[in-house]
Amino acid sequence: AGTLDLIARKPKWFAAAAPVCGWGDTNQVKSYTKIPVWFFHGAKDITVPMVWAENIKLKLEKMGAKPKFTSYPEVGHNAWDFAYFEPDFLPWLFAQKK
Repeated sequence: AGTLDLIARKPKWFAAAAPVCGWGDTNQVKSYTKIPVWFFHGAKDITVPMVWAENIKLKLEKMGAKPKFTSYPEVGHNAWDFAYFEPDFLPWLFAQKK
């Protein structure tokens, strides 16, 4: 939740965001539609249900953004163990510019 809350509050500070098991207020999405976002989530997460992140992604798409979304079918709330090892993650992250 921290990642999405921070880019909503300070969208000019960030070139990209990568929330892992993230969720947020769908009413804040408008403030960060121009920031590239790549979501990572475990499909079996019972701490932060994946649908919460999917709702943010869908709202971003409705507003013209093109967020990335990677889900891990057999993973719970520890999606970071997988997200940070995605082969394209760091190249994508560091390719984003303000």
